[in-house]
Amino acid sequence: NIANANTPGYTANDVEPFEKVLDRTAVTLAATQTGHLGAETTNAGFNVKPEDPDGAIMPSKNTVVLEQELMKAGEVRRSFELNTAIVKAFHSMMTMVVKS
Repeated sequence: NIANANTPGYTANDVEPFEKVLDRTAVTLAATQTGHLGAETTNAGFNVKPEDPDGAIMPSKNTVVLEQELMKAGEVRRSFELNTAIVKAFHSMMTMVVKS
């Protein structure tokens, strides 16, 4: 959206959150061989929908609000950093258990 902030007539789009995509899929663990685990996933994909303009619409009919887009980018970054920190913590715990 930020790249198209000055494009006349551009409507801001929002990608469906990953949690909603994950909730719709049937991800389960299944043993394929003794000692192995695999994940079966469905071909879910994600939805892109036009955002409802809740701010001022520019005279060029562009609905991108840079402040909102930058706040969304910050939220995505914080969420990503939290998720990677959790994965790193579990990885270090598993490494310590395996080394014991």
